[in-house]
Amino acid sequence: MKKPPHDNKSPKTQHVQGIIAVTAKGFGFVSNDKFEDDIHVPAGFLNTALNNDEVEIILQPRVAGERPVGEVTKVLNRAKETFVGTIDRTENACFLIPDDKKVYVDFVISPADSKNAVAGEKVVVGRSLLQPSHRALPNRRRIVFDRPWTRPTSGRARV
Repeated sequence: MKKPPHDNKSPKTQHVQGIIAVTAKGFGFVSNDKFEDDIHVPAGFLNTALNNDEVEIILQPRVAGERPVGEVTKVLNRAKETFVGTIDRTENACFLIPDDKKVYVDFVISPADSKNAVAGEKVVVGRSLLQPSHRALPNRRRIVFDRPWTRPTSGRARV
């Protein structure tokens, strides 16, 4: 009996933890002491990880001579608890467009928490649960934001 030309065993997967640095273009890099180069995380593989979050990634098979590539599988610890941005409204939804250019997503604010939100208003929003939203616009991803927002008062924002 002939052996098949390829061994169908999948390569051993490697999980790595580290802090992710996300760029304004929406991709990231994870540094880890086991690797000389930072691990590149392409834009479609951040899975809601934001700048400076502690993440677990799974490495893709390495290509000789290229930087290691991975995909975020889990956000272990969120770096930011609040986001400052501008309210954007549509007929059916309310969004926070973050001022921080390294935040590559807009946030959906639940209808119950956004009744008094005014388009163009600057607000501070506390983070609770981030859930991917099915509402996507070209060039931006949407993430559901569950905790109420607050308006800045007296030149200082309330959290």
